Amino acid sequence: MERDSEISKELIQLIRPGIVRLAFFNNHREQLGSATGFLSNDFLVTCSHVIRKEPFDSVELTFGDQNLKEITPIRLSADMLISNIEKESFESEYDYTIIRFDEPEAKGRYQLHFGTPRQELVGEQVLFFGFPFGTQNLTSHIGYISSDFKRGSAHLFQIDGSINPGNSGGPLVHIPSGSVIGIVTRTETGLEKDFDQLIDAISNNVKALESRRGGARIIVGGIDPVASMGVTMRILKKISFNMKRGANVGIGFCVSSEHIIQTGLIKETK
Repeated sequence: MERDSEISKELIQLIRPGIVRLAFFNNHREQLGSATGFLSNDFLVTCSHVIRKEPFDSVELTFGDQNLKEITPIRLSADMLISNIEKESFESEYDYTIIRFDEPEAKGRYQLHFGTPRQELVGEQVLFFGFPFGTQNLTSHIGYISSDFKRGSAHLFQIDGSINPGNSGGPLVHIPSGSVIGIVTRTETGLEKDFDQLIDAISNNVKALESRRGGARIIVGGIDPVASMGVTMRILKKISFNMKRGANVGIGFCVSSEHIIQTGLIKETK
């Protein structure tokens, strides 16, 4: 067991430089969200849904071993990122995107290699990496493959581990071989959608309050009720977001690496 722990630590340190954080922006200033990707065969691999979820005009890319306060991120326009897509399968199919990535900052960085999953993987430990909840620091976790199944034509794994929003696009790594056997595609908590709806409703209420006041102030007992309600709504939004984080039970789903290997762009390492 101690030897297995040492292998995991060594593998994490080896892989970190090849993990990529993608931060999406609108109007070049407002951050819309972030996700995960990784380098392989001089491509950037991530999920299709992370770049198709909502319109953005630019993306910043950094690496898992970098401190964002000390470096200048790679900045690409949305058009450039999308024009570099070599192969893509949408979320309704296999949910992957393979992007040509020849930025000089990526030269010499660790390139993850792919392997085809074995049939007897259920119950085995795996590593996964990512930037959950918009964190700027790479997180590395050990989880277990709890289920191996098909949904339509897609081969999927269910993972029991601390998988959260923002982990999408990260690699699922088989510890003994060090190879990528899947890509994290989504999480499932049971409450996540409910909290998302609550957060959206609060955000819409704040916008409605701000638009209806029209610049005028109404003071009642020395208090501006519109401003007060806006502050209350913002606090509720923050509380709801933190509750969403706390409610996550750590179940995630990964699409099998075999669908990437079948493209012929990225070769399996035996």
